[in-house]
Amino acid sequence: MKKFLFVALLVFSVSAARAFAEDEKDPPMGGEGMGHEMMEHGGMMHALNPLNPELMNVDMYLKFSDKLGLSKEQVSKLRTIKTDFEKLVITKEADVKIAFVDIRIAHMQDKPDFTMIRQKAQEINKIMLDVSMARIDAMEKAYNVLTDQQRAKLPEIRKSMREGMMEMHEKHVGREK
Repeated sequence: MKKFLFVALLVFSVSAARAFAEDEKDPPMGGEGMGHEMMEHGGMMHALNPLNPELMNVDMYLKFSDKLGLSKEQVSKLRTIKTDFEKLVITKEADVKIAFVDIRIAHMQDKPDFTMIRQKAQEINKIMLDVSMARIDAMEKAYNVLTDQQRAKLPEIRKSMREGMMEMHEKHVGREK
């Protein structure tokens, strides 16, 4: 019975992680601000996915580069941070997919190697953690590109973004009635 529960839990965990890691196919929704980008790429689940290649703070800094008064050098640094992170996510996503293939193959064997399956599950979790930590590092690097004066402008920009998201939500909810 314990073995059955373990296998059922493992299959559920792998299935849930795989669904979480796959690209969302939701249709784009209109609007402005970060809410628009988040909804355009699959909603909140996509934004919370460790393998999501977006860096919301970098996207915001670039989108509002004029309001922040970013120099060409700062814009270049931010784009490099963003593309370096995107490349990392692409390679880590491939690693996760390969681990899932290995797990699927192991499950198909007459005598599954549960030790290897556990190791692959741990490998997937480590990859997800590594990407999450790399995201935090990239966000910190991007934040440090800004000057103190530019950072002081961020609360006002975020406020205007929230207001824009609220307006978009109200319009969207109004259409559903």
